Amino acid sequence: MAALADIPCRYFIAQRIFLDSALRRPPVASKRRLAGGRRRAEGVQTCPAPLGRQSFPGPCLRRRRLPATSAFEHFEQTDAPAGPDWIRNDYSVAVRMNKKGSSIKLSMDPVQHGCCLLLPTLNLLQGPKMLPVFAALIGLDRGDRLIDWAQINQTDGSTVACGQVPNRPEALLDWVFALQKRFGGAPVAIAMEQPAAALLEFLRGFGFITLFALNPHAVAAYRLSHKPSRSKNDALDAEMVGGFLRDRLEKLQPHCPDTVMTRTVAALVRHRRGLVDLRTRLTNQLTAVLKGYYPQALELVGEELHSVLAIAFLRKWPTFQALRRARPETVRQFYHAHRCVRKSAVDKRLALITQSVPLSDDDALLHTEPLLMRALLDQIEALGRSISTLEAQLFEAYGRHPDAFIFESLPASGRIHCARLLAAFGSQRERFPTPGSILTHSGIAPILYTSGHRKEPRTIRRKACPTFLKQSLHEWAAQSIPHSLWTQAYY
Repeated sequence: MAALADIPCRYFIAQRIFLDSALRRPPVASKRRLAGGRRRAEGVQTCPAPLGRQSFPGPCLRRRRLPATSAFEHFEQTDAPAGPDWIRNDYSVAVRMNKKGSSIKLSMDPVQHGCCLLLPTLNLLQGPKMLPVFAALIGLDRGDRLIDWAQINQTDGSTVACGQVPNRPEALLDWVFALQKRFGGAPVAIAMEQPAAALLEFLRGFGFITLFALNPHAVAAYRLSHKPSRSKNDALDAEMVGGFLRDRLEKLQPHCPDTVMTRTVAALVRHRRGLVDLRTRLTNQLTAVLKGYYPQALELVGEELHSVLAIAFLRKWPTFQALRRARPETVRQFYHAHRCVRKSAVDKRLALITQSVPLSDDDALLHTEPLLMRALLDQIEALGRSISTLEAQLFEAYGRHPDAFIFESLPASGRIHCARLLAAFGSQRERFPTPGSILTHSGIAPILYTSGHRKEPRTIRRKACPTFLKQSLHEWAAQSIPHSLWTQAYY
């Protein structure tokens, strides 16, 4: 418990909130049925479904609503039995210790296995952080060569000063020092449209600057409301960004980057997905090439064209004519060397080679298409090595993260999925104070649309959301079905 004292309890609560939100909560009857009826003879009901891979028995819990200021439902214990078999701790209600000979294995170490029954004692609905009184509000419009800036009057919204700065670190440093000298080191708010990761990272190092990263779609709508003619230039964009900051300052959240370890994991996860998507595009292109002159290869190498077997097979026999000239025993030894040893599968492929005929005998096609195929194979093979290197770095960074054990306790959470979930939630506990915040941010929660004479609102999919984050939650929910009784009961 001493090791757990450094980690706020709210992250354990977020674990339960995430399961209840992403997978939805099944009926209470289903939970009790899945937990088993081993304790009913003693008059003790089982607890709700477990969060991790183990099943923790416990007393029956009654759910009641707190006032509207609370972030979530509060659980309280009712009719808790007394005796030496029951223990309590700060992170769970009474948990029954394992009886001798019981098939339910309990862990008293929440650091290794997490906690199942959570007693929320911390209010996650923290109020918005108090912003300082800013001496100036500045909007930036980033370009490849120049950065336009505009200082906005906080009273009437007019432009006090404007200018341009070369988009170079040396020029930006001189501009920041001049800004600090002009306002005597007083707090300054600077807003800019996204994406501007490099500029945000550069300006984040100055303590007197508070950064605001704005959604470009919101700024575009704000610009259109002021300029219906759709006139646009860089100086005007800087003024619109500054005006947006002034009008919505109380509702905007300052840019607060996560910890270095969390950002490292998130960057590695993002880069890995980019390389995997690039490899997918190349394999799709390779599939189209093979369909044009060598369709038998798609059945002979399997579905994964980026596998070691597929790449080696296509390099050794780039055309069907070359494959037909090879002896069956040579092909069989090739499959065995690449760990394809099932006799029925190998015999089926050898029979396909014997029975098939070439798609075309055109010399022009057989000379040019293999060249394109080899070029695609070189890129796919290089990407495979890069992905393996990136995954090794990702596993190392994820293993050092202090919150890794929380996501490892979730069902069907492999190392890649754990890293993706860690990057999704981050280390800032106040970022998602309620279940609805993660649901709306990820796009899982739909939106209601009502217009005109329609009496009932129409439920439509939320499109404005981070696609990769939404995909991570959907894929993890689908993978957890075979490994979680709680998930199977709902789906």
